[in-house]
Amino acid sequence: MILHEVVKDERKRRGWSLAELARRTGLSKAILVKLENQQSNPQWGTIVSIFGAFEIPVWKGILEMHRDELEEPCTCEYKAAVRMILPEARFCPYCGKKPRGDA
Repeated sequence: MILHEVVKDERKRRGWSLAELARRTGLSKAILVKLENQQSNPQWGTIVSIFGAFEIPVWKGILEMHRDELEEPCTCEYKAAVRMILPEARFCPYCGKKPRGDA
């Protein structure tokens, strides 16, 4: 999944219109339309505002965007893709276990 899919799917799942998401994020409806239609590359602050409105931690939103790259999340091998996406992570974001080799 990529950002525009995550945003559109989550917005629809919650039953929110674009106007409602705009109200909750403080962003313009035009920015959100461009984002959902893949017509823009949002700035970091835009991403943070959107995930904040959804009450989703940014790291979980980023993981959701990269879920396809994670190959069977949590058989708990702490996949290399997780470390690549979240290099500062010291645990599996799916189950909480520490990766092999970490103390």
